[in-house]
Amino acid sequence: MTTWPDPDNSAIDRYLGQLRFRDPTNRTRYRHILLDFQERVTRRPASEVSRDDLEAWLREGGGARCQRSSRMKSCTPSQW
Repeated sequence: MTTWPDPDNSAIDRYLGQLRFRDPTNRTRYRHILLDFQERVTRRPASEVSRDDLEAWLREGGGARCQRSSRMKSCTPSQW
């Protein structure tokens, strides 16, 4: 098991390295989204990430904020 939070983001980079993106720029976009979520969760004192944490991040526009800055479609909870 990987320890988390991941201070050097190597777990995120390893995960993204396993995916096969049709467009190489998508790797960068997904990296920003995952880093945004990691930042949100590491600000919390809890040792586990719950579904409530994920839903709160989505309600606050977490993924959508990253996607808009990358000119991607907006992310809504129903897409997850």
